[in-house]
Amino acid sequence: MEKFLAAGSIDELNDLIERDGLILEKMALKGAGNTPLHVACLASRLDLVRVLLKWRPKFAEKVNADGFSPLHIAAAKGDVEIARELLGVYPHLCSVKGVERRIPLYYAIVHGELDVMKELLLASPESVQETTAQEETVLHLAVKYNRVDAVHVLVEHMKDYNCASVIDQKDNEGNTALHLAVAAQNFEVVNFMLHQPHVVVDVNACDKNGRTPLDLSRREVIRSILTRAGARHGTLNRRRYSEGDIRDTLIVAALIASITYQTLRYLFSDNGMVKNGCEKETFILSLLSFLIVFFFFCKNRKLTSHYLFSDKGMVRNGCENVPLCSSLVL
Repeated sequence: MEKFLAAGSIDELNDLIERDGLILEKMALKGAGNTPLHVACLASRLDLVRVLLKWRPKFAEKVNADGFSPLHIAAAKGDVEIARELLGVYPHLCSVKGVERRIPLYYAIVHGELDVMKELLLASPESVQETTAQEETVLHLAVKYNRVDAVHVLVEHMKDYNCASVIDQKDNEGNTALHLAVAAQNFEVVNFMLHQPHVVVDVNACDKNGRTPLDLSRREVIRSILTRAGARHGTLNRRRYSEGDIRDTLIVAALIASITYQTLRYLFSDNGMVKNGCEKETFILSLLSFLIVFFFFCKNRKLTSHYLFSDKGMVRNGCENVPLCSSLVL
């Protein structure tokens, strides 16, 4: 069947059908899930597609073993004319779901076939609301496969057809398209999405791990535009401080206190009185030491309070002996 449909003429096909009215069905049975229409689409034979649609239009709705309908194939290959012929027979083909619930539009986007993509959107504007088995929208896939032009077309389409809410839709991991763009460090897409007139993208949407797009950013330029758009870190991330940083903070504070103590011991005599001529130095050193420790703990208040105290406000195990000055400023 494949060889004949790839190389055969229209006249030969018509002759076969006239001699045996079931020849197309027989070909389909031998095609391991592929109908003659699938094969014609794979071969990009527009002429054969037209004949087959005339004789057996129902073939257009068939999905093969790989999860492809004829329109899925045309979309992936970028065959605009074949896609038009198929849609001219059955406009609802845009919604035929293949493997993992993917519609033809997804394959046009993944393969960067903008012309077919536009044709499919024109035939079924609401298809942008369809999701895959992973709850991914077409915008998720466009970002995921770095199809920047497709992102532009899709966002404009969503605005024009009052589907802008799809922009903030989440996949099964809680990721919006903005999460994916930031995670991929795709400045062009992030910048485009955040500067859309009449559309407010949710820059603080959280995924299932409580992370906002800002938590995923590793580039300063992306963090900057996110921050200007009002982005914040996720609640969980704000509390996820590095234990190493916290310990370092407390160690530095302890060293300051220890040095101060040792210096003061030197300035005082054995009877507890300040040594002659050291009154001024003692006062200045005490004041400076207090101020250093005080401001140090104030600056690192969140770190130290998170480390020293549990969520219930109790002192954490092992922190009972931390110097009193730290608890005073907390």
